[in-house]
Amino acid sequence: MRFSERQELIETSLARDGHVSVPSLAKACGVAPETARRDLAKLEKMGLVRRVHGGAIPPTHEGSEPDSYTANLVQVAAPSYREETAYSDKTQQHVPEKSAIARAALELIPSGPCSITIDAGTTTAALAAALRHSSPDKGSTFVTNSMPVAEILSGGGLTGVNVVGGNVRPYTRAIVGEAAARHFYSLRADIAFIAANGVTPSHGFSTPDPTEAAVKSAIARSAKKTVALVDSSKIGRDFLVTFAQLTTVDAIVTDIHAPREFLETCFQYNIKVVTA
Repeated sequence: MRFSERQELIETSLARDGHVSVPSLAKACGVAPETARRDLAKLEKMGLVRRVHGGAIPPTHEGSEPDSYTANLVQVAAPSYREETAYSDKTQQHVPEKSAIARAALELIPSGPCSITIDAGTTTAALAAALRHSSPDKGSTFVTNSMPVAEILSGGGLTGVNVVGGNVRPYTRAIVGEAAARHFYSLRADIAFIAANGVTPSHGFSTPDPTEAAVKSAIARSAKKTVALVDSSKIGRDFLVTFAQLTTVDAIVTDIHAPREFLETCFQYNIKVVTA
C-alpha cells in the first residue's frame, strides 16, 4: 500500500472514530508498526494529525481524545458568515463555468442504476439540473444534504431522491448536524460529488463553516468514487475548516481557466482531472 493510500486510510479513520492507533493502522495497511509511526510523524509535520501516546488524533482537538470527531467538529464553533456569500448570490456567479462543469461531470456517472451522494453547493445544484435533463436511470438513488438539489431532482420527476435529516442552514440551504454526517458515513454509494469554497494542494478542500465541514467530510468518504466539482475561482483559496485532502478525491472537474500548477499537482497525485 502506497503512502498516499495509507494517508487516506488514516484520514478516514480519524474522521470516523476521532483517533487511530499504531497497531490498528499497521494491521489495516499491512505494514510494520515502525512504518505506521513514521507515517503519523510525517502527517504531523504536514499539520494533518496530532500524535498522542500509541497513535494520533485530529489536529483540531487539543487536550483530550474525542469519542467522535464528527460530533466535535459540528460543535467546534458557532456558524460564521464572515467569509461566506449567500446562496442566492452564489447562483449568479460563474454560471457558464458551473454549467460546463456539471455537464462534464455527467460523463463520470456509472451507466445503469446507481447510487449517488451529492453535497450542498451551487455547482452541485448545477449538476442536479444537468442530471434532471439527462434522464438518468429510473432505478438510480440520490442522497443529498442540499435542499436545492433535492428540489431540482424531485421537480424533474425522479423518485429515488433522499434527503438526510438535520438542521437547515438558511444561508446556504444545506442540512447539517451530527445526524446528517452519521447518515453519510453509513453509506457506500457508487459515486459522490462534493463542492468546496476553496482548494489548495497544501490544505485540501475547505469551507468557512464547521458544521458544513463535518457533513462534507462524511460525503467525501461516502462512496466508492469521489469527484470534486470546483470552478477555477475556488482554486488557491483557503477557508477556516479543511474537510478533505486533495488525495481524498478520485477526480476533479473544473473549468479551462484552472491554474496549470494546480493541475500538474493533481496529476502527480494520480487524480483524474476533467476541464470543461
